[in-house]
Amino acid sequence: MPPFRWKAGLAWGLMAIWTALVGASLLWNIHQARQTALELATTEAHLSYNKDLAYRLWATRHGGVYVPITPETPPNPYLSHLPERDIKTPSGRALTLLNPAYMTRQVHELSAQLYGIKGHLTSLKPIRAGNAPDDWETKALEAFEAGTPELSEVVELAGDPHLRFMRPMHTEKACLKCHAAQGYKEGDIRGGISVDVPLKPYFSGVRVQTFVLAAGHGLIWLLGLTGIIIGNRRIRQHLEERNLAEEALRKSEDRFRKVFENAATGIAITDWEGRFQQSNPAYCALLGYSEEELRRIDFASLIHPEDRDANLAEIRRLQAGELPFFQIENRYVRKDGQSVWVHKFVSVLPDVTGRPAHLLALVTDVTERKWAEEALRRARHELELRVQKRTADLHHTVEQLQWEVAERRQAEERLGKSEERLRYLAAQLLTAQETERKRLALELHDDLGQSLIILKLQLQAELRKLPPDVSDAKERLQHIIDYIDEVIGNVRRMSRDLLPSILKDLGLKAALNYLFEEFSKLKEIQFNLEMEDIDGLLSKEAQIAVYRIFQESLTNIAKHARATRIKVSIKPQDGKVAFRLEDNGSGFDLKEVMSGDLAKRGLGLPAMHERVRLLGGNLDISSRPGTGTMISFHVPISG
Repeated sequence: MPPFRWKAGLAWGLMAIWTALVGASLLWNIHQARQTALELATTEAHLSYNKDLAYRLWATRHGGVYVPITPETPPNPYLSHLPERDIKTPSGRALTLLNPAYMTRQVHELSAQLYGIKGHLTSLKPIRAGNAPDDWETKALEAFEAGTPELSEVVELAGDPHLRFMRPMHTEKACLKCHAAQGYKEGDIRGGISVDVPLKPYFSGVRVQTFVLAAGHGLIWLLGLTGIIIGNRRIRQHLEERNLAEEALRKSEDRFRKVFENAATGIAITDWEGRFQQSNPAYCALLGYSEEELRRIDFASLIHPEDRDANLAEIRRLQAGELPFFQIENRYVRKDGQSVWVHKFVSVLPDVTGRPAHLLALVTDVTERKWAEEALRRARHELELRVQKRTADLHHTVEQLQWEVAERRQAEERLGKSEERLRYLAAQLLTAQETERKRLALELHDDLGQSLIILKLQLQAELRKLPPDVSDAKERLQHIIDYIDEVIGNVRRMSRDLLPSILKDLGLKAALNYLFEEFSKLKEIQFNLEMEDIDGLLSKEAQIAVYRIFQESLTNIAKHARATRIKVSIKPQDGKVAFRLEDNGSGFDLKEVMSGDLAKRGLGLPAMHERVRLLGGNLDISSRPGTGTMISFHVPISG
């Protein structure tokens, strides 16, 4: 698959899309601000109308009200036909009757002076000339006659925008007192009340809000362009690094495939149920089957019946997690029916998620050694018989024995070479493991991590746009943002465990400081740390190995030691960097752990020894039950 190339046109396209999105958002927000202003003005018009209608209906149902006669409130000439239009109080004070229309007109004039909101009582058949409708009111009244319940419109008056609103008035029984002569009946539409709200104060606020929105969107646009430019550079850099990593992985896989195919040791990979997945040529030659034939065979059927139960018992312990690996010598039955003795090393092979899903078997033919051992046993038995029977034949027997011993030495030398090849393969597997960890860590951090951060920022932007009255939606959206924060934290911890970025960015000293601090917080263990400046003294491979050794040591302490204090010393010394870690935990019997069956030791200590050996250093472990554990090792300073 060819490496992916990031094209500059994609970045230009993203900037164009971003510009369009920000522009659309600005226009939408300006539109919403204007709509909000109109809704507020409409609400004020409704309130003014409802107020006018309420006190007008109150006055109508009470037949009007009497007020003192003043120059501003002379007797209403349109009520001259009423016998009690003008009355006097017992004290002689002159009062005149205000009908609802007269009262409403005076309130409208007062409201216009105080608040600038004009009201007008009008009709297509006005009694008073001042109540005659203008053109807009005439259009509204005609619409009411046709069934329209209300009319609202923004118009220009004297060069300024105004909201004009009008609803009809229906004739009530009390209204016929003044309007029956006009031919109105109860329930007829006899006019309406119009309200004129100046929009200039509202639109002034919209202009200020528009400026703020434009400035904010401009800043967001600039930040977005900056992010796209920086992201474009980082993506190109990441892709270049990824292509290099993929090329390195491909080369590593090629090397592994060559080792796998050309190794003299038989190598086989099975699934969790024991079905063959891969077998190298040496393994196939050992058993006389082709790789395709082995895929149709259960590996247990290849084991000699007398050795099968013991072998399967170890595999069950391995699958149950009781053993990290095991090694055993048993007989295999070849395709031609012959038996061969093998030394077999079996371990768990994790998948890309770190979970066990396969078994790895390394098989070495030790038939010749077994034959030599059997021949030696027979020779010794024969020697005893010959000593008893004929002392004279002693010289001949010794020569025969020497020959058998020589054969055994040759067999042991071949076994030693096979074990050396196995150690080489283990070193290659460690290298491949670190490469895969690095690839997974980079993909988690740079791909998934960055995508989650962008998603979080987008959700936060949407959260800020929500109006205050949708608190439930804002709370749910905030919960989602908090959950994304937790996921980002988990992704960062996984990436850090696979390949701590601080090791790459700040060096080994900072990475170890961070590792010890995090472990101390998590396990509540007191640390006594004495670490001199070691940055720049070790190669990248050595830094990773040292970090993994301390990581494995702390893991063992957490699992087994039950320690409360840890003392760490790190300092350059005689052309090397000396590392020392001591704990006051429960300790263990080092001889018991390091002797006996290798499968009982666990992979931690052998892996630590192997990492230090590959760096050209040496590792010492000192421990006794109840006295804690001390681990020290030296790594040569890189030239």
